[in-house]
Amino acid sequence: MCPAACLPGDLSVSGRMATGVGWVYEYVLQDTTGNTDLAELRSLLRTGLCAMNSPRFPVYRKWPGIGGFVKQYQVEVDPNKLASYDISIRKIKNAIQQSNADVGGRLIEMGETEFMVRGLGYISSVEDIAQVVVSFDDKGTPILLGDIANIQIGPELRRGILEWNGEGETVGGIVVMRYGENALEVIKRVKAKLADLEKGLPEGVEILTGYDRSALIERAVDTLKTKLTEEMIVVALVCIIFLLHFRSAFVAIFTLPVGILMSFMIMYPFNVNANIMSLGGIAIAIGVMVDASIVMVENAHKHLERDRGKKSHTQIIIDASKEVGPALFFSLLIITVSFLPVFSLMEQSGRLFKPLAYTKTTAMAASSVLAITIIPVLMIFFVREHPIDPALPKKAKAKIWVPALAGPPLAVVCAGLAGVTLPDISLVLALGLSVFFGICLFPQKIIAEKNNPLNRFLIWVYLPAIKWVLHWRKITILVAVAAIAITWYPMTRVGSEFMPPLNEGDLLYMPTTLPGISITKAKELLQQTDKIIQRFPEVKTTLGKIGRAETSTDPAPLSMIETVIMLRPQVEYEIIEIPRFFSGWPGWLKQPLTWIWPEQKNGKVLHEWRKKQIDRFYAGWPGWLAAPFEWILPEARYITMQELIDDLDAAVKFPGVTNAWTMPIKTRIDMLSTGIKTPVGIKVLGPDLSTLADLGEQIESLLRDKKGTLSVFSERVTGGNYLDFTINRKEIARYGLTVQDVQDIIKTAIGGMNVTYTVEGLERYPCQSAVQPGVPGQSPHAAPGVCAHPVRCPGAVDPAGRYCHKKGPAGIK
Repeated sequence: MCPAACLPGDLSVSGRMATGVGWVYEYVLQDTTGNTDLAELRSLLRTGLCAMNSPRFPVYRKWPGIGGFVKQYQVEVDPNKLASYDISIRKIKNAIQQSNADVGGRLIEMGETEFMVRGLGYISSVEDIAQVVVSFDDKGTPILLGDIANIQIGPELRRGILEWNGEGETVGGIVVMRYGENALEVIKRVKAKLADLEKGLPEGVEILTGYDRSALIERAVDTLKTKLTEEMIVVALVCIIFLLHFRSAFVAIFTLPVGILMSFMIMYPFNVNANIMSLGGIAIAIGVMVDASIVMVENAHKHLERDRGKKSHTQIIIDASKEVGPALFFSLLIITVSFLPVFSLMEQSGRLFKPLAYTKTTAMAASSVLAITIIPVLMIFFVREHPIDPALPKKAKAKIWVPALAGPPLAVVCAGLAGVTLPDISLVLALGLSVFFGICLFPQKIIAEKNNPLNRFLIWVYLPAIKWVLHWRKITILVAVAAIAITWYPMTRVGSEFMPPLNEGDLLYMPTTLPGISITKAKELLQQTDKIIQRFPEVKTTLGKIGRAETSTDPAPLSMIETVIMLRPQVEYEIIEIPRFFSGWPGWLKQPLTWIWPEQKNGKVLHEWRKKQIDRFYAGWPGWLAAPFEWILPEARYITMQELIDDLDAAVKFPGVTNAWTMPIKTRIDMLSTGIKTPVGIKVLGPDLSTLADLGEQIESLLRDKKGTLSVFSERVTGGNYLDFTINRKEIARYGLTVQDVQDIIKTAIGGMNVTYTVEGLERYPCQSAVQPGVPGQSPHAAPGVCAHPVRCPGAVDPAGRYCHKKGPAGIK
């Protein structure tokens, strides 16, 4: 590409605002009554999209639609009448364009009132087009378009079809997000807007979700929350079990949420989004962030055990921190810099793993700083036996205990009764805060390590082992080297996949047909495959698309099928509502009670994935004896995603169709980065398309029988069908025609050409100009309508030359 400095004049360079990866949400308009046809559904979609393409929704690049029939005003000109009136196709085109416009005048004043002048001339009906004046005859009588053409309303030429659940064609839309926006927030706003638009739809027409990326995002966030909660629980249990001191656990736990918060604060100035990879970096760092805190707390306990009564409490904590602080800081710093080489990665690998390296590095850096700053301060307050001076009188202690325990819940209750809008979890958080304050204030003795039974047992096991390995040093090293050497063989059997596969929770079925397939056959094939896929119990919905949508981010030909398969949860239960005595209470008040007496419970199983039987050694045992083993090693499991793909692939095998199974986001990333829609592909480069096609077919035949190959398909770059018109320049010169005159006829004679668009409220509909096919007496070697140009040519003379059928590239990459 030419840099901006090389561009002439005031031209500038701008990047794409959206890519194919920005397809975050897809939806369909479904009519359950059968009273609304596909053309009306498409009109409803276009009206809704016009309302959504407004400045109030600045984060969306486009809302492209697909499927159904687009209303079109079709003007089929009679070539014989054109010849008799000596009117050219270009004149017809100009007349339609000049008769479809609104203009604005200036202002006039009448009766001390100001009026704005407008000229309203947009086409709004077939009658308006019929009244368009094209020319005049010899007597000055106007020749109207309705006199020389058949004008009607019909469907526009379609290059894409949408299918829903194998039930037939439907109409739908795609939400393409701008690059760099927050996908979760975009989807939430889109759903809110679609819910508003659904209220104005005709009875029986509803908006259904065909693909929703927010489910994947929410699962990733929930995974991070779960891992953070699990890590905090484990850290607390470790501290409580080994130190037998509750408040010490709070010091170690403090590192996790604060360290993650500091990581998010650093992400913002570096423009790192909270995506799956960046959250993965935090999840990796969680397990190491608390190590320094645990060591600091444990060392403080050892110093208190040794120096209690000899030094002040604060001095003991300072000495304990100084002893291990530098070593801990630099050990965490070493782990922090271990991910710095990732920042040197470029292109796809760099864009993929740099967010993970940013968050992992910042989280570890934050924990290393916290270990030598805030952790020693917290230990002074929390790692002690008596948080409140025992010498204080009981009244003074009561003034501390009562506000600490009753203050948070009382504040929430008062706010709720005063009419303040509170989150449902407010009272739960307040009760948790009261428990935290109670533990912080409750006196608890710091027990020496030798008095802890678990520590004594571990030391009893550890001392003989450490003495043995120190005595037999050479044997220990040889055993370690042998253990490393043994891992060489399994390492050679591990695949070399650079990017581990991500289970997105949905599938994308992308079969490829041979080029040149008609849209009628493509529709039939799409519905057949979707109907078969929908029969599987694991499948929730299937949204099939063939061809392209109205967006530049979807350059798909009719030979490419894309079916988005949304899967159900492994087990889906019926939800049964249980009325409770507190059901009518405010959410913040009844939330703690719902944990004890839930208002909902799972009923019967509505949908469930199929299970695969596993042969176990206890299969023939009595039930009472096999029950414990069944709990640990069940005899059945749900099928995996790969097993589901294998079953689907076996069910939808059709002659001439090559299947490809992948996932939505992964596929669009692969297609953007490599141009290949499957994880593994071969590119053959060269100047001649025929040679490339031959080489591709040879590679296909060689790889088809290779072990581990699911399917192989060589793209047919020369499979497109063409009708090439060769213009006879000598013949057209005899009649005073230019190449443009003949090409205007070619463009309108076959398929027609949109010359303008009508404006009807929020909708825009195309107006097509075409030449009626099937003119008697035209040359058998000319394409339909080409010889119908109003030129007085003798007999079978063909001013446009000849046409022939050729094979050519269906698409060049």
